[in-house]
Amino acid sequence: MDHTRGRNAVPPKSGHLMKDQPAAIYDRMFIERLIDILQEFPPEEPTRKRYINEMIAWSAKFGDIETGDPEMHHAVGSIYAEENEVYDAERHLALGTAVSAEILARLEYTWYTHDAVHTAGIYAARAVFPYLLTGSFRNANKAFLIFRNQLSSSPTSHALNVQEVSSQSNDVRVYPSLPLLNFTGLLLLAIQRGNADSFKQLLRHYATYIQEAGEWDQALAHIGEVYFGIRIPKQSNPLMDMMGMFFGGGPQGGNRSKTPQRSKAREAG
Repeated sequence: MDHTRGRNAVPPKSGHLMKDQPAAIYDRMFIERLIDILQEFPPEEPTRKRYINEMIAWSAKFGDIETGDPEMHHAVGSIYAEENEVYDAERHLALGTAVSAEILARLEYTWYTHDAVHTAGIYAARAVFPYLLTGSFRNANKAFLIFRNQLSSSPTSHALNVQEVSSQSNDVRVYPSLPLLNFTGLLLLAIQRGNADSFKQLLRHYATYIQEAGEWDQALAHIGEVYFGIRIPKQSNPLMDMMGMFFGGGPQGGNRSKTPQRSKAREAG
């Protein structure tokens, strides 16, 4: 979908559409209309963010999902990804559709290419953990495979000394120099098998690397509760608190304070 179409003027009265619509009008046609209007905004238009917030809030109020309509989140996240607004793109793509997972994985990989080689696992986790936190294992697994495949097909992949470990049920790629990437892959495998003991063993084995990664503890505790039944104390709004914490800053890598320049990101992609 071309997000640059018609971005020469602010859509007229776009901010009033949702305020004037009752819950009865909540249907796919109207949602598509709102998305079409969003795509008419120029990137620099100051009222665009307010329109996005109102659009998502309206869908959360009248729709079935309290975090807002996934198609809306996908449209918003895709626009931000195209503009290389990484943090905003992450927040919306994580709440989007199955297609969003591919965009988020590729966005994180592009960001990773501007950082140190050893930080691959941190960027992969930024594409995987949000989907696990929202209960979308399929999207989490899809994002991981896309990120891993891009890494394996990169010109420098031979230097990673990838090891293929095959069994009757799974094929696992082990990266000796990327422990956090290994952790994320094995975490997905443990979830797939529903093995709580494997999950606990992973946490112990990779404890030092997890600590170095930054704000992973609450996210992993929530994942343990959702997928393995390991109870944790309840919080006021654990999901959104953790999402905000996880996306609150750049990865704890050598270039964590910066996002890649737009032109460079396009070259890398």
